[in-house]
Amino acid sequence: MKPLWRSIGYKKQAPRAAIPGLAVLTVCLAGFILLRFFPGVLRAMPPCLFRQQFGIPCPSCGATHAATHLSRFALKPAFLANPFFAILFVVLGLWGVASLTTLISGRTLVLNISPKRSAQWYWLLLLLFLLNWLFLIYTNLSAV
Repeated sequence: MKPLWRSIGYKKQAPRAAIPGLAVLTVCLAGFILLRFFPGVLRAMPPCLFRQQFGIPCPSCGATHAATHLSRFALKPAFLANPFFAILFVVLGLWGVASLTTLISGRTLVLNISPKRSAQWYWLLLLLFLLNWLFLIYTNLSAV
């Protein structure tokens, strides 16, 4: 099995292929501006209903705090708030930037993953998501 980095290449792409990534980039930039320059908006966020009902954090608890820390380029606190979503936000931002370069250059970055490797990635991401949730539960219980 070849390494993942050998599966990366470029191909010509129509500009319309960049639209989903550009939409993600727009949302990322809007969130960045909102959290960076209007931090009072966080007071309007409702509390986590899952946490109120069950007494433990939900898998996405801390995602807003992670986004807020990322808007200030504070990587460590963002990662500690919610590691999975901190990485996810960065990856989505990079996807948006890659889509912008696709729009400009007409070439897109392609990741050729076999169906077997794709299934492995699916299970790995699911495992990381669950480990992230356990981390959130552990840090919440140890903080009490």
